[in-house]
Amino acid sequence: MTRASATLGIAGFIAMVGAAMLVVSPVLAADEPKTVTVGNFVRAETDFYFKTREFGKLNHSRTMAAIDKQDVVRMNRDTLYSSGIFDLDAAPVTIALPDPGKRFMSMQVISEDHYTVEVVYAPGSSLTQGTRSGRAMSSCWSARLPIPRTRRT
Repeated sequence: MTRASATLGIAGFIAMVGAAMLVVSPVLAADEPKTVTVGNFVRAETDFYFKTREFGKLNHSRTMAAIDKQDVVRMNRDTLYSSGIFDLDAAPVTIALPDPGKRFMSMQVISEDHYTVEVVYAPGSSLTQGTRSGRAMSSCWSARLPIPRTRRT
């Protein structure tokens, strides 16, 4: 097994257009406030998204992000975003990247430490995640851009 296929098998998960985050976090269960520092910011941000989003459902933004209401720094102004959080302990999750027509679509899998694990561009590509314990979050995007789509092999 190659490292790339092992990475896909272990961390591959969401394919609908965007970024995904695989997370196992005991801090999520804690009810008392925590002090956020440089050392724990990455996990604190992840915990924040899990506490403020709905599990098991893709949510689609139908309007462009306002400059003063951005979930992340420098959101694309010509982009529609989708996001979802899934409990991978309950069941495996598979999402297939649809044919975007004339739109550019991508999906990025990000670890709980904010490292990119996988990126998907090709229509029909799908990632399944069901072997890792924990939760997963995705942020997805779609935009009209003059970028040619290519199929990864």
